Amino acid sequence: MPNDVQLLFDPYHRRQIRAMAITGIHGFLDKTLDSGGLPAFLFCGQYLNLPPSYAAQLCSQIIAANLDISWRCILFPGGISPKLIEMLARAGCKEVSIGFESGAEYMLHHMKKQF
Repeated sequence: MPNDVQLLFDPYHRRQIRAMAITGIHGFLDKTLDSGGLPAFLFCGQYLNLPPSYAAQLCSQIIAANLDISWRCILFPGGISPKLIEMLARAGCKEVSIGFESGAEYMLHHMKKQF
């Protein structure tokens, strides 16, 4: 497995997932900005907040590095806290998509959604 990829445990779906290491993301953002790249990003993947600590660590790195970027992401609806929302905003997140497949409890239950 490359150094910039790590295995994380997704507590909602009870499985391991592959994700870019936070240091890898930070390095990519620095390199892109230093080379004159656009300061707007989409963090695309299943969900940025699985596990919940992943999004918080990413936001902390962006805030600490004082990166002047704007970005958007996809979040898992379970476990979104006011603190995480504040961190996302401070880190430059301008838009969040939330992965709801249905608004009906019956459908969510049968789809085995745990939020």
